[in-house]
Amino acid sequence: MDTGMADRVRAVIARSELSNRDFASSIPMDDDKLSKSLNGKRRFSSFELARVAEIAGVSVDWLTTGTTSHLVGMAARAFGVETSAHDDEIKAVAQKYVDAVDVLVEVGRRSVLPPLPKVSATGSFVAEGQRMASAALKKVDVNVLLGSSTVDLLSHLEDVFHVDIASTSALPLGIDGLSFQNDRIRLVLLSATENWTRKRFTMAHELGHILWGDASEVLTETLSPGASENHQEKRANQFAAAFLMPERAVQDEVGGKKITDTKFHRLVAKFRVSPSAMAARLKKLGLIDQQRYFELRAYRTRDSIEAVDGMKRREIEEMTIAQASWAPAHMVSDFLALYRAGDISSKPLVNLTGQPAATWRELLNDKLGPVAVLNDTHGDDTEEMFLP
Repeated sequence: MDTGMADRVRAVIARSELSNRDFASSIPMDDDKLSKSLNGKRRFSSFELARVAEIAGVSVDWLTTGTTSHLVGMAARAFGVETSAHDDEIKAVAQKYVDAVDVLVEVGRRSVLPPLPKVSATGSFVAEGQRMASAALKKVDVNVLLGSSTVDLLSHLEDVFHVDIASTSALPLGIDGLSFQNDRIRLVLLSATENWTRKRFTMAHELGHILWGDASEVLTETLSPGASENHQEKRANQFAAAFLMPERAVQDEVGGKKITDTKFHRLVAKFRVSPSAMAARLKKLGLIDQQRYFELRAYRTRDSIEAVDGMKRREIEEMTIAQASWAPAHMVSDFLALYRAGDISSKPLVNLTGQPAATWRELLNDKLGPVAVLNDTHGDDTEEMFLP
């Protein structure tokens, strides 16, 4: 038994101003077992440590090692800002989710993450991005990717790649999203914004970082329109374009015909991307020339929405989701199951989602998805700025 850990638990009990008996009851734990654990005669179980950490407001890592775990690296997508200037702020936002997973691991609700797709590096960001997109598309249901709501797509990607996807208004202005991964978590964190096409592209961009393992390294850069020189960033952009607009699906939709303005607007609606991103993809695939590219990229998402029947309603739905903050669905589900079983209090759910305990008492059901809190945030339609 680590005497240092026992000392730290004693310090936690002393700070709580509870007797050993009352503290044991709050875990819950037999007070005799607590006494034996503090005296080195038995080990604390993972569940007991997680409960002590929760009650004390400390991490399990601190209880077991005396140190606090930190993010070892991340990849962040930004526009007009240098991410290194906001490292502490960004990491503080992401740390909440890392800490939540640490608790789930300790109580046995998270297992070892399965391996990611393997693609050989070629030195070409274009080839690498496209090859990883091809590998990823073999694992996803294209009908969900292209034909379902964003909520369904998020759930599908979490299932397929064992990634936790969250949205928050807490990221610094100019940071569209970030990704972080270690042996316990694959996190994609997106900024809440009304610009749903940009957010969708950012989501795919960060997924590309995860699949390549970029998010276990610190990546800091200042991105200017079309000017990023970072190999990982350009590769993630290539992945996002090829993943959201699969070559075969685009070719089938075009059908070998001339891409009129009407056809173009329908493509934008079909693939749920901005006109600038679609124009760049069509040019990349050799389906339009340079002049037509400049003509089509001048359109705004609003133009396509006005031109396609049924798009206005879809835009409202997509904007509502894009502006919302939500916690990763699997994390919420795991904590909810523990809460329903009486194994934890509502505190982890409150910390993770920002929703008060009363909300969880009202919304207890096994099929609860991401919990949304609407934010008043705004963005612009500039995915193409991140496309080489």
